Amino acid sequence: MSVSEVRRDIARLRARYKVLEQQQFTFVNAMDNNRTDAYERTKPVRNITTVREYMQRCNNATEKRAFRQWLDFLRDLDDLRRKIDDAGKVNGPMERAMDKWKVLLNPNNDFSSLRARYPHQEVNHLSCDEARNYYGGAVSLIPAIFDCIDAAQGQIAAQAALGTWPPAPAPQTLIRRSSGSAQHRRSRTEGDLIRSQSAMDKAVGTKDFTTTEKKTTTITTKQPRKLSGGVGYYRRTLNGRADQVQLKNLNKKGVWRGASYDKVNHVDHHHFIGLSGSYM
Repeated sequence: MSVSEVRRDIARLRARYKVLEQQQFTFVNAMDNNRTDAYERTKPVRNITTVREYMQRCNNATEKRAFRQWLDFLRDLDDLRRKIDDAGKVNGPMERAMDKWKVLLNPNNDFSSLRARYPHQEVNHLSCDEARNYYGGAVSLIPAIFDCIDAAQGQIAAQAALGTWPPAPAPQTLIRRSSGSAQHRRSRTEGDLIRSQSAMDKAVGTKDFTTTEKKTTTITTKQPRKLSGGVGYYRRTLNGRADQVQLKNLNKKGVWRGASYDKVNHVDHHHFIGLSGSYM
């Protein structure tokens, strides 16, 4: 932001404030009429948020316009501060003036004890001592901000004469962003989690049952004509089909599969082997 732009914006704001200064009586009367609570009438107006609440509960068009003009002017002052602040990093008296300017425009800043001093006459235009105590901070806020603007403008002019305005911009820190979509990052994270779980399983000696070799059993859907010695039993399935299961070794004891180990089948399987001498 150049020096000519700063001077032009400040001059435009000062011309607008002359019109706003002429409506000070309307603004103070609007605040007094909208302090409906008895407790509020015993306390001074403290911050910008309180004035905004008065405008929201106001029903009079003239008073609401006075509130809106005051709040809009404060917003324009804040926009000017942001423009000057974005021009570059400042220090010294310029930095102190900008910090005070920012604090005064804070919506929650307590300005009840703020009083505009000479050459400002806003407080002297109030009717009585009671009005000065209640509304002196509200009418002194904009003059105090203009004092900060004058200090900042003087520093800008001095730096421009030395050729140091606008200041060099502050170096920006580059933020590295991860490439890929969110779905890709999520799938990559899930893959890392699976690999870590596999490594943990190997560490404790567990087996991955998905890669374990399955026990092979030969299942035929047709009944053989002759029964061999390795036939263990017939299994009747749900669809009525008789499946022949081949057992590798019947002499060794293992898991019971529905037939005895002495080649005598179970009674439910309608096929018997070697029954001639078993029950003699």
